[in-house]
Amino acid sequence: MRIALITPGGLGPTAGGGGIPVITRLAEMLAEDHCVTAFSLSRVEQPPELNIWHPDTQSVTRSSVLQALRALINEGRRTPFDVIHGFWSFPAGALAVVAAKLTGARSVVTLQGAETAAVPEIGYGDLLNRYHTMRSRLTCRAANAVVLLSHLQERAFHNAGFRARQTEVIPWGVPDSVFRYAPSVLSEPLQFVHVANLTEVKNQARMLRVFGQIAARRPAELTIVGPDHMQGRLQAITRELGLTDRVRFTGYLPQPAVAEAYRKAHFLLHTAYWESQGVAAIEAAMSGAVPCGTPTGCMADRDDACVTSDDDDELIEAILDVADDQTAYRAMLDTGRATAAAQDSTWNAATYVALYSRLLAAA
Repeated sequence: MRIALITPGGLGPTAGGGGIPVITRLAEMLAEDHCVTAFSLSRVEQPPELNIWHPDTQSVTRSSVLQALRALINEGRRTPFDVIHGFWSFPAGALAVVAAKLTGARSVVTLQGAETAAVPEIGYGDLLNRYHTMRSRLTCRAANAVVLLSHLQERAFHNAGFRARQTEVIPWGVPDSVFRYAPSVLSEPLQFVHVANLTEVKNQARMLRVFGQIAARRPAELTIVGPDHMQGRLQAITRELGLTDRVRFTGYLPQPAVAEAYRKAHFLLHTAYWESQGVAAIEAAMSGAVPCGTPTGCMADRDDACVTSDDDDELIEAILDVADDQTAYRAMLDTGRATAAAQDSTWNAATYVALYSRLLAAA
């Protein structure tokens, strides 16, 4: 099968931690058995061992999108693509749809982030912008298949009036070779970890307040992993809350070090406003930490393996209840691990191949 993958960027690691490991891993796994060309709409700093087209520009521009379209058409005319798959509805998803129509390929669009979100508190989400909503709807309607990352996102997709010829829920999986299961013994101080880019949509200020209330009642420590895009505001909040001796910021870490941080923790604490999936919860469950936080993304889908609430007081009490109950804690670990292992990165690639094959058979 000849497959084109289109992404705004994120293929391979970057110095600042800007890579998107799940997309890079999918491309590499597909390339083991299929002919894959990846098209990045911005420059790839450290290309993985893939056939990659990318422009010289560091960010996505109108010029880089048009260059990618020309490259896709030229490649497709030399050796036709069977499937063209874009990640995010715009511009990569729209480009996948246009290129597929021009070359006779099947088109797939995976909605990765803000397309079905509306968070007015911080002005986040395409649904807050009529133009962004319209272009996502048009892209999804024209694609042969639209992939969503959680059932929560699927409900948001339909509630927002999106339509598609075919929708599939295919959550990202992670490899157990990296996120090896080795849970820590549940004991005090309780160990919490948070893994994410430090951005407003992750609502880490709320996370720090929740952790502060837990730490006022139990010995507890929090490790925050991820590049800082908030200019030190979270560190300032940590000082204001008097938590500097309980909270550690590591900045960006490579995946093996992230996996080790999960294994040292008892709980992942994640209070995002919105997640299409929230891969950190899958990584934590695979490694041996119980995800806790707001019911968004996959954490809303897996309440038997996560501690969730929209109410801070309820969330805190629920976390402490699990921390006091070794049996309940172990049951959540086992359930989370089983689900994550059943839908790991190998399953993820195989599920995409099955989708591509069905689309080709129906052509």
